[in-house]
This record gives sequence, C-alpha cells and structure tokens, in this order.
Amino acid sequence: MIHPTDSGTIRSRAPLRLRRRRRRRILAASLVALGVLAILRHGDPVPDEIETTTPATAPATAELPTDRLLTLTAPTLRMPLAVDADPAVPAEADSPTVAPTWVEGRIAPDQSVFAALRAHEIPAASIHPVVAAVGEHFDFRRARPGHRFEAELDHEGNILLFRFQTSPETIYEARRTDEGTYQAGLASLELEVRIESLSAIVESSVIAAIVRAGEDEALAQRFADVFRWDIDFGRDTRPGDALRMLYERVYLDGEFLRHGRVLAAEYRGSRAQESAWWFDDDDGTRGYFAADGQPLQRMFLASPVPGARISSRFNPDRMHPILNVRRPHLGVDYAAPTGTPILATADGTVRTAGYRGAYGNFILIRHANGYETAYAHLHRIGRGIRPGARVRQGQTIGTVGTTGLSTGPHLHYELRRNNRHIDPLQHRETRAEPLRGRALADFNRAQARLQAELERVALPDVDPTSLLAEEPEDEDLKDWENWVMPDDL
Repeated sequence: MIHPTDSGTIRSRAPLRLRRRRRRRILAASLVALGVLAILRHGDPVPDEIETTTPATAPATAELPTDRLLTLTAPTLRMPLAVDADPAVPAEADSPTVAPTWVEGRIAPDQSVFAALRAHEIPAASIHPVVAAVGEHFDFRRARPGHRFEAELDHEGNILLFRFQTSPETIYEARRTDEGTYQAGLASLELEVRIESLSAIVESSVIAAIVRAGEDEALAQRFADVFRWDIDFGRDTRPGDALRMLYERVYLDGEFLRHGRVLAAEYRGSRAQESAWWFDDDDGTRGYFAADGQPLQRMFLASPVPGARISSRFNPDRMHPILNVRRPHLGVDYAAPTGTPILATADGTVRTAGYRGAYGNFILIRHANGYETAYAHLHRIGRGIRPGARVRQGQTIGTVGTTGLSTGPHLHYELRRNNRHIDPLQHRETRAEPLRGRALADFNRAQARLQAELERVALPDVDPTSLLAEEPEDEDLKDWENWVMPDDL
C-alpha cells in the first residue's frame, strides 16, 4: 500500500512484524557492544558465555551479567565479602573498655594550676569547669609551689575526679556528675586520734625537757601556749622543775600527721605551779580552765617573746651605767636572736608603726581600758601592721632586732595605763568570766576524768637543791637611753 508523506514524496511501509524484529536486533547488538566496552574498561576477562564476535543476527535474548550493568550506572561501595567462619580460628572478641588514666604532680614555681594540668596534655576545655568548681572553695591564687594535685581522666580527656592538696589533711576535691557538671568541696579524711601522756624534768629549758622525753619542739610550744598568760618560761623555769600532760596525736593512714590538743597539763616549779584543763561544749565555750572553772586566759600574755631571757628589768630609778646619772628604765628587755617572732600581748589597734629614732623600728598598740603596749628595736615590722590595723592577742607583729640605739638583738617592751608606766612583770589583769551553772557542772565531770588519767602519769618531785639563784642582768644587752615615752606618742 502506498501512502503520501507530508513532503509529498511516497515510500513503502514495511510490515509491523518485520519492524519489530529489526528493533530487537539493534537493541541486542547495542547491549553486546556496551558489555564488551565495560569488560575492556575494567580489564576483566571476557566471560565464556559472551563471544568476542557477534553476528548481526545475534538473538535478542542474549543477556549480560547484572553486576556489569551496575558498574555502568552507579559507583559501588567496596565492602568485605561475607565468608563462613573457620571453626579452627576463634571469633574476635569485642574491643575492651578503656580504663581511666591518672595523672599527678606538684605545682612548680611560677606555675598556675591550669598550666600544671596542661603540661599533662589535659584539654583546656576539661580543665576550666574543674578549676571553676574547686575555685568556689579555694582561691587558686593562694596555690604555692609544692602543692599536690591528681586527676582521673576518661578516654576522651574528661576529668572524672580532681584533687588538690594544700596540706596533709586539707584536700579539695571535684567529681564529675552524670550530667557533666562538677560537685566540689573539702574531701573527707578518716583521721585517727590517739591520746598520749608525757612527763619530764627540766634541766635547762621546757623545750629541751620535752624533746628529751621523746617528743618534738612543736608539742613543747603547745604546752607553753597553755600557760602563756601566767608563766613566762624564759623567766620562771628552773632546773628541777617538773611537768606532765595528756595530749593528742593525729594519724592519717597509720602515719603520724600532727599533734592535736593538749587536754590536760601541769607544771610544778619553784617559781610557778599551774594546772590547766581543756573544755569545750555545744554552746561554744572552749579553752583552758583551772580546776575551779576559772579561765586561764587573761587580757595580757605573760611575755611578748615566749621563752626569751630577760636581760633588763623595769626600774624607774636606775643609775645609767655610762652617764652616771639616774635614768629610768620603764620597760623590760627580752634578749633573743634576730628574727625571733614578737607577739601582741593583747587585742588592740595599732597606733604607731615605723622608725622612731632611738627606739628604732617601733610599734605602739592601744588596748581596752586605757592600756597601751610598746615594742622597740624591731628587726622588721610585720606585714599589715600599720596605724589603724586591728591585732589579736598572740598575733606576730614583727621580729626581734637591734635597730635604733641598741647594743644587741633584743625587744624593749613597755606597758602603760592612762599614760602611766607599769611594770609588765608585776601586772596581772583579771581573768575572763568563770564557768557557771550547767557549763560548770559539765566541766567538773570532764575535769575529773582528765585528772584521773593525768594522775596515772608519774610526776617526779622537784629537787630544791637543784634550783639556781636569780640570773644577773646582761649589761651588754641594755639600752643606754631614757625610756620615757615621748609625749607626742
């Protein structure tokens, strides 16, 4: 059948069955060509089921492997093939859990806590929240070389536990919570307190006697502090004097850490005999008391330089050894090595602190009830001691020296009331209020228990024949000046 076209030409139309056969042959040839190209591109050998030459009349049913077609349409992921497990080879175990790691060290000179932790390669992001948490309880600006630290880290560098130790029993701790924050505070330590006893005979000094009995100078100082309002151990001790006490020794992990409180103390000497008992209750009463409930604490300490030797006493009518005229010595001189601490003998306010001519480095303190104390010839005036500063009884205000008109290291100490000089060695201010009522009853029970324990400690009798005469004054350590306070002070 002849059909006209749009162009006006005429062509014959093949039967439909013939056209369909022709299309299948063209499609088959195209697929074969694509397969050959893919094989050549990947360098794989030609499969056996595909011939290298294909006749034009190749059947349309010829098929290509499916995986070869995928390589032409999309890239594939190269994954390991799944194989059956070899029963002779054990299966690989799961990866083990990474254990936390510990770092520890000490703060070096001129090193911050942050820098010390960074030196162990701890991430800065892990350090900041820990330092901030502990910083609410401890000011890291007060960290000193030698302070210890330790930290527990997980495998990601997070700090799980941080400890910072400023003393054997002061440890600040921060622990990481499940929410990633930190809880910080003072670590709880299990301290063991043991009560010990000691007795000794004085041959040269209280310190030497206690050391000879097997203890150290730290305990000797605690013993002297108990009686610091009544006994000047530089003036009142003599060979043959005896002492005994009950005291605490504090242990950490079985190792001796420090001394605790002196619970009971007794001193029997030719010039002083005193006993003291520690007492505290739930109402805040605490301190040392005599057996009748009278507090030992007085307004003034017995000495501003505990244990120092008196080289010159109070004498308002003293003859000047050089000028051969009468010049009053209105204070007491305490001979001690340069640098020995000087204590404020009572609470008060600094009135003067600085260099004052013949007095050298000088401090004047005003106290309650019209009292004033003066300290002269200091080597150094303590930090923060300036006019208007408040000081507490027993606070170190400076050190012994030989500044001003002085022939050797010593402290010149004066006491006056309402501008009238008083002999410090003869003055005894009244004590604080005694215990009464329930507090006195509680004290009596506690004191009876302590006394029973103390009496079990053998106390040798004082040998009167061993007592020495009064020591002469040391003229080399006197000051040759008029000790009357200047009117402008």
